[in-house]
Amino acid sequence: GSDFALVRRMNWEDWGVDRSENAGDSREFLWGAAYFLHARQFPFVESERHRLLFTLQGGIGENMDRFSQFQIGGGPAGDDFESIGRPIIPGAAIEEFNTERYAIGAMEYRYEPWFITYIGLRGAVSYINRYRQRSSGVERSDDVLPSLGIRVTTGFLLETRLQIEYYYNASVIRDSAYGGHELTFSVAGEF
Repeated sequence: GSDFALVRRMNWEDWGVDRSENAGDSREFLWGAAYFLHARQFPFVESERHRLLFTLQGGIGENMDRFSQFQIGGGPAGDDFESIGRPIIPGAAIEEFNTERYAIGAMEYRYEPWFITYIGLRGAVSYINRYRQRSSGVERSDDVLPSLGIRVTTGFLLETRLQIEYYYNASVIRDSAYGGHELTFSVAGEF
């Protein structure tokens, strides 16, 4: 799938305290995002209980400001409505990064040990252009963020679904050190 937008703001002006932030060229901006999911049978195994899933997500924009940039980060992947189009960087905080460009590639091995229970081992590599604190001040930097994780999804009470995920991201920054953990519990159902 893909999404594209060409926007022209009607009443756009400098903003912030005493109009200290320059609106600049962001009155008109363009952005596009694309996403892809492919599932296939695990090679050399004649069972539907073993699957490989591949996902690619990416986005790029021009003349974007902090209000229109992509806001991406961690959080539950969900596998629900819009989940493929919502970029997830495993191990990051929810909407941790504002960026004008990103790319995320992931591969997951998913095993179904018994009916409606799935265990997935997932590896992902994310590229983003993020803000970084440098000795000269805050600057944008292109970074690669690798992550590994495990997810268990199963049927739960009253026709709901329980999902427990753990991810470790080696390149997010927490307390001035590299590496971040993410543990998510999610319950979903029809109401």
